[in-house]
Amino acid sequence: MAYAARPLFHFGFTECLNLLTHRRPLLFAYKICMFNRGFVSISAEVSEALKLHHPIVALESTIISHGLPFPQNLETALMVENVVRENGSVPATIAVLGGKLHIGLTTSELEHIATSKSSVVKSSRRDLAYIMSQKLDGGTTVSGTMIAAHMAGIKVFVTGGIGGVHRGAETTMDVSADLRELGRTPVAVVCAGAKSILDIGRTLEYLETEGVPVVTLGDSREFPAFFTRQSGFLSPFRLNSAEEVAQLIADHFSLKLSNGLLVAVPIPKQFAMDALEMHEAIQEAISDASQSGISGKELTPFLLNAVNQLTSGKSLKANVELIRNNAAVGSQIASHLAKLSRHVASEQHPVAKSNRVDDVFSTKQRSINADAAKINGPSPESYQFYAKESKKSANEKLAKRIVVAGGINFDLSLSLSKSSSSLETNGMTHRGHMRHSFGGVGRNIADCLSRLGVDPLFISAVGNDWMGKHFRECFTHMDLSAVTVSKHVPTAVYTAVLSSAGELLYGIGDFDIHKEVSPTYIKAFEAEMKNASLMCIDGCLSAESIDFITDFCHQHNIPVLFEPTDIMQIDKLFKSNAWKKLTYVTPNINELQIFHHFLKFQENLISVKAPREFVKPETLSGALDFCRHLCTSVSEYVPNIIVTMGRHGLLLCKQKEHNSSESQRVNDQTMNDLCTYYEKNGITFLHHPAVWPGFPEPRIQSVLGAGDCLAATIIAAMHAGLPTSVCARLGILAARKSLESFEAVPDTITPQLLLVTPQLYGTGIVN
Repeated sequence: MAYAARPLFHFGFTECLNLLTHRRPLLFAYKICMFNRGFVSISAEVSEALKLHHPIVALESTIISHGLPFPQNLETALMVENVVRENGSVPATIAVLGGKLHIGLTTSELEHIATSKSSVVKSSRRDLAYIMSQKLDGGTTVSGTMIAAHMAGIKVFVTGGIGGVHRGAETTMDVSADLRELGRTPVAVVCAGAKSILDIGRTLEYLETEGVPVVTLGDSREFPAFFTRQSGFLSPFRLNSAEEVAQLIADHFSLKLSNGLLVAVPIPKQFAMDALEMHEAIQEAISDASQSGISGKELTPFLLNAVNQLTSGKSLKANVELIRNNAAVGSQIASHLAKLSRHVASEQHPVAKSNRVDDVFSTKQRSINADAAKINGPSPESYQFYAKESKKSANEKLAKRIVVAGGINFDLSLSLSKSSSSLETNGMTHRGHMRHSFGGVGRNIADCLSRLGVDPLFISAVGNDWMGKHFRECFTHMDLSAVTVSKHVPTAVYTAVLSSAGELLYGIGDFDIHKEVSPTYIKAFEAEMKNASLMCIDGCLSAESIDFITDFCHQHNIPVLFEPTDIMQIDKLFKSNAWKKLTYVTPNINELQIFHHFLKFQENLISVKAPREFVKPETLSGALDFCRHLCTSVSEYVPNIIVTMGRHGLLLCKQKEHNSSESQRVNDQTMNDLCTYYEKNGITFLHHPAVWPGFPEPRIQSVLGAGDCLAATIIAAMHAGLPTSVCARLGILAARKSLESFEAVPDTITPQLLLVTPQLYGTGIVN
């Protein structure tokens, strides 16, 4: 909802309705006022993350403006943002620039704060209004950052250490505004405890008075003291993991309490300072501050700088490392917190989700009449029964996520104009047309699933370049928390050179980034994979990564779907036993031939090479006979095969279960309006035509992505618990939408596609 350029408190009907129904209407109205008057600016990345409920971590800017010297301050700020991203969240560094509160900074804005230290004002609650009214720049403290984070709806904030009660406060009354802010602003603050220069005992007493939960993350209740792991004081609570902390935060906020929480994370042991050395340095620094008359908000920066000098720079290194550690832990907490929120939201999703995707072709026996088992599908009456059952399943069972691991490519398509009849390699320039978009089989599948409302976890990698940044900006509707950003390898690029007729002449690809999705990186998502309803992988992953995923899923009984991606990628399966651990495979006719070829010579796989010449059946009957022959041998190892046959349609092949009772089988020679059933040697086949009777041929704009949309939609329909025949038909419909668009995954694919109507079970199809 855009509220810009509106008179103050002048709202339309929708805004008024939101105001009346919002659970905290005064806060909601306050936020609108701030945006209307231009007080707050939220970056596009943070704004989209908020809208899509992706994990976000707020970061302060005082450490940049006052905490560290240049260039360490800028380097640390960039490092912290990268660590947050690497651990699954969106960073939101907060500062005041030109009198406006910015939530989410660009690199140039971070550099401005880092290099303009003399003109940047340290900004706590007391200072914000003045700084904004005078159009100044400000580095936000813990207090100021908490206010901004809460205003934007960000629940987790990472900092180095909080301020507290200063030593000698019984006479100076020097108590940090951070403590009071924790008592009245509901934001979870992740830090390395209170700074060692403070009176930590009195700081904890103050927090207790404010009703602030303090929890140490680790194997001890010892409250850390910033540079050291021990302070001599205990936190009231201790938790073992980021997941447990996220649950605590969720429960705290569910109670509608107005105060925040403090999560104390001890500095890693290898970077911790010696307690005695720190004590002596702090005492000397405090003495110097007293003799120099340093007090107020200048005291903490003075003491930290003095301690750094007295420890010969060791405290500065410890400071950077504890911030790095806090950023990683805080990002993990935010990710778990976002998952808890999504689980609650998923129960209200219109698509009924079953608990697991165990079998794409399994059929449930229901108390319906025999006519419902005809190949055309159930009657409208049985559909109504099925819909009720699916809804009950979604409400009673916790939906599990689909996990997709695969590649992201920046695709360039260069088409020769009709005037360029042939491609000469003599250095001349050819006229043509260029299109660019993002592709990659894994990306296409995850994108399509997201557009269908399934919300998969997508494990992939992009480079720290303009293409990687553009990808994150364009696909905010996807959960990109598991997409790593490589500093050293660029985003994958694929360039296709096409003839004027659209035929591929050749392609050039730079896919080194796909190696970043290594077994070590994938291992970080074992918890999500272990709880997955389905694991989808594409052939761009390394053989080692494919082996790791299939082996892990085999051990935990997680079904695996393999999308070959390309005829040259299938051999990766046979460099290990990965080919024996697949549940589904989605080849085209050529890829099916390669799969069959490797199985034929499985006793001597080391010397087997993929064929370069393929059988290309011209007729429908020829294509069906050929594919059924190949599937018969492949299905001995892969129980479910989904073959895309281009203009010949879709063939589903499955090992027949011993306890299944397929009724109303259709004779092989009898073509039904929508599909043909065939059974032989314990294997069942269902063929669906590419175009339904009465439907015009699709107006093809691009073939890129059609097969991926088909596979993703079948997966989504499986996830929704829909019957096999309906899954196939919806997949073909999604493929048609892709064919008629220049985008691999068009925005015409929406959750409405899965809202099945009775017509889909008859001779019609939903437009």
